[in-house]
Amino acid sequence: MSINSVKGFIASLRDDLANLNQLIYAQEKQYELLSRRESSQLTHLNQDILATLETLRRSNEHREQYLQELGLTPDKAGAQHLKERLPSPLKEATARLLEELAMKSSVCSMMNERAGRLLANQRQLLNRLTGAPSQQDYPQFPIPR
Repeated sequence: MSINSVKGFIASLRDDLANLNQLIYAQEKQYELLSRRESSQLTHLNQDILATLETLRRSNEHREQYLQELGLTPDKAGAQHLKERLPSPLKEATARLLEELAMKSSVCSMMNERAGRLLANQRQLLNRLTGAPSQQDYPQFPIPR
């Protein structure tokens, strides 16, 4: 087992937790701005959110590379297999990091859904007030890759 790959894998988990904390904070602020319809501030915040998402995407790619370097599949099963192969104190710490990462990812997903429902409700209200036809689809926004 390559110690550098294991260290890199664990460091990427810690980095992602910090980035997810930042994303959760930004999503809460985003919801507040959406509620108040403050579009000028939303533009800047949404750019920050997209940058954080890109950082998380790149980090996940690196984590997949670490798993492959260790001869494991680059997925959740590979991460679980790595965790099981670690010595006891490191195994427990890594398990906690993986659990926290999954929990915070779920929180981000729920917050994103909440913001989407708010936008849908606002759009529906505007359509009723203006008499505009109801549209179910939102325009596509580019996500940097």
